[in-house]
Amino acid sequence: MSTSIALLRIAPLVLSTCVLRFSMDQLLFLWILLNPRLAKHTDTVLPPYLDIFTTRKSYILSAFYPVLIATGLANRYLAQLSTQASPSAAWWYDGGTLLALLHFAFTPNLNGKAQAIIAMAVAARKEGCTAATAEMLSWLYLHAFRSVFVDLPCMFCYAIAVVRCMVEVD
Repeated sequence: MSTSIALLRIAPLVLSTCVLRFSMDQLLFLWILLNPRLAKHTDTVLPPYLDIFTTRKSYILSAFYPVLIATGLANRYLAQLSTQASPSAAWWYDGGTLLALLHFAFTPNLNGKAQAIIAMAVAARKEGCTAATAEMLSWLYLHAFRSVFVDLPCMFCYAIAVVRCMVEVD
């Protein structure tokens, strides 16, 4: 197997691992804002933090996901052209690519929640309520669900595809 083919084979696994790691970082760093020791500051810190975080997150995901999906599709296409390619690996690349695309099915709901959190937190400062904290918890649960049931299986699909390619080449 040539070096460029080997890099193409492993690229979706590396990229999906990076995306999953970023997803876990989001959970870690945003969950901190719900710690009871920070509760009195949460509604003040949450709107600017989420606003900055959402913008920077978009840049990162805009760089990773198109390449992740493209390399998944390229591996599928390569498998169709090659007589030596593993048919079972092609199915795992398809599964990973489908799960990478499924990630975006959650995006409108999560982005809507983030905007609602920012709006609620701004209103909370005026009215003294903490609805933004409850909405943040809801966002975190939905994000955790997507991370565990979409992003993690996506990475596993690509890992299996890479292993299948390595095993069947030897």
